[in-house]
Amino acid sequence: MRKKCRKYFPIIGLVILTLSLMAGNALAGLSVKPTVTEKVLDPGAAEEGIYEITNVGEAKIEVTIQLEDWMDRLFGKKDAMEVGQWLTVEPNTVTLEPGQVAELKYKVTAPQNFINEKVAQVFFTYSENIGLTSRLGVIFYLSPKKTAAMKASLTQFIAQADFKEDKEPDLLSYMTIQNDGNVHIRPRGVVTILDQSETPVRELLVENVPGIYPGKSFTWNHHNEVKDLPYGTYKAKLTLDYGYLYGQEAVMEATADLKWEKPQQETKTT
Repeated sequence: MRKKCRKYFPIIGLVILTLSLMAGNALAGLSVKPTVTEKVLDPGAAEEGIYEITNVGEAKIEVTIQLEDWMDRLFGKKDAMEVGQWLTVEPNTVTLEPGQVAELKYKVTAPQNFINEKVAQVFFTYSENIGLTSRLGVIFYLSPKKTAAMKASLTQFIAQADFKEDKEPDLLSYMTIQNDGNVHIRPRGVVTILDQSETPVRELLVENVPGIYPGKSFTWNHHNEVKDLPYGTYKAKLTLDYGYLYGQEAVMEATADLKWEKPQQETKTT
């Protein structure tokens, strides 16, 4: 009997360990708001704000906050000023019970000699009681108000119908944006569909374009649902505002032909 019992002990131990790992992986979770922070300040100006963090899991977690310069990652050159000299977050460690919410205060201070923008990642690292570690990062931009130079263009714009079975058709806007300014941009605007007489028949919002960094080009696919648009040939006009973050007037436009036609079904031959 003793020999039989010894054979089962390792198996039981393995099952318990496996269940513990599965339970631990399912318990942890952290939510951080906001995920993107964009501040535009004059030299020497300062501003405060709040990060709201929530333990959305079922286990108690300890969260540690770390700041990292993101200029090296983006442009291959570390910023001359340490992140901690222009951005602080307090407290930098907090323990959260399941469902608990905490507010962390950040303070951003623009340097006196402020020409080009700065970019940092604020990382929230938390661990579970079984030793697993997760890291959640949110981005922080600090841009100069007076010296922000707006210069961007649409180098490509294509508009086409995107039909999917049993769904409303989409307008797929395929755009390439070149940023030749000295600060990041996050364009927003509209696609206007014009009929043959150039009368607007639909106006569709273009949102959630990611930040585009100075000297970089970015290609973006944007979908808009379009209801009850008769089949035919149209024009699509894309208008994007990219100066609103900095209080400047800066708009780029492009037009494209649009064939709003449902694709013909392929016939099978035998």
